[in-house]
Amino acid sequence: MLGSARKFLFVFAMLAIYGGALSACSNQPVVSNPSASIPLPDAGVVPVSAETSRDTDISISPQPERQAPANPEVVSSSVSDDPGQETIIDASAEEPDSTALQSFINKVTNGEAGVIRGIYAANIFALRVLQQPPDDPAFVSSIEGTVTQFSQAAQMNIIGLLAHNFASGRHFFNLNPADRIHVIYGDGSTKEYAVTAIFRYQALQPNNPSSNFVNLETGETLTATQVFIEMYSGEHHLTLQTCIEQDGIDSWGRLFIIAQPVTGTSMASVQ
Repeated sequence: MLGSARKFLFVFAMLAIYGGALSACSNQPVVSNPSASIPLPDAGVVPVSAETSRDTDISISPQPERQAPANPEVVSSSVSDDPGQETIIDASAEEPDSTALQSFINKVTNGEAGVIRGIYAANIFALRVLQQPPDDPAFVSSIEGTVTQFSQAAQMNIIGLLAHNFASGRHFFNLNPADRIHVIYGDGSTKEYAVTAIFRYQALQPNNPSSNFVNLETGETLTATQVFIEMYSGEHHLTLQTCIEQDGIDSWGRLFIIAQPVTGTSMASVQ
């Protein structure tokens, strides 16, 4: 697995760091050409939420308060310190908002089995999933309401979904541990995941491709290689990634949401 991870480190460096050096971050992103290649996700102006599952010792601007889930009695789940360790969660603890979910499924399905078309979290987001062009693993859509599947992560059996935080990535900040995320495929089938870990990193040199990162909870300094391996290797899981704007620096940091598969859910359309 480590060999496979190293194979994709250059791509990760482009996605997580190098975009800032190319001035990809912008308060007014250009969306007139949505097919343009925009390296991830060093873009955005939405500050990280001050209400998080992990305390930090930095001053950050608060997000608008998130709307309470329709069913607040979600499954109890501890926050995992190892995103690569598979955590299976019992689905019986939550009743999904099936009406809204099914409505979204109907909108995004196109008959393509095995192709991810949408992600849904009750009262948080309903986002279409776009695929990266085969020859452009650094492409990330800047269109509001969409996220982009990281093709290199898929080759490692990880679902990686990327978004600029001036667009759909801003919704990632509203996720909390135990929140459910439904992954929707083109044939209408779904798979459910539960948030088990939230990681926030500061890039010590935001415009330097070789910058190290500081874990804002532990204070530990990691290389880009180490961050990539932690977020995009190990057992199958879902990783959401966007950037953190802070102190006027668009590429100041990175947010990663880790969600593990939930047992008791089938790859069948929700009725």
